[in-house]
Order: sequence, then C-alpha cells, then structure tokens
Amino acid sequence: MYYKEKQLAQSYIAGKVSRRSMLRGMASMGVTAAAAGVLVNAAATQALAQNGFDWQKHAGTTVTVSYTHLRA
Repeated sequence: MYYKEKQLAQSYIAGKVSRRSMLRGMASMGVTAAAAGVLVNAAATQALAQNGFDWQKHAGTTVTVSYTHLRA
C-alpha cells in the first residue's frame, strides 16, 4: 500500500496533480494530513537529490548575517 501513496506524492512534486487532489487521494487511502506532508517532503528531497543539486557548492565560503535589534 505504501507504493501508491509514494507515487501520489511524487506526482504532486512533478506537478501532475494539484495539492487538493493529492490530499483527497491520500485521505481516500487512509493517510492523515501529517503523514501526507512527510511523504511529500521525502519525495521533494529525493527529487532534489536526483536533480544533481550540489550540496557542497558553497563549502568554505563566508556567510554574512545582518542583525537588527528593535527595542519596544
């Protein structure tokens, strides 16, 4: 049964089905909204990994952070 849910989440990431259709499909298979979110997150992570995303592209570079403190 997990295969069907996984395929539906991958279809959503690929843009083949709408968010509403994906959630309705998950609900019809007995998957809660929280579990559907986990499946979509896993599918998105897998899609990024397959897309050739370079996790080390900016390794060793400096990051500048701007911080503004507002007093009430």
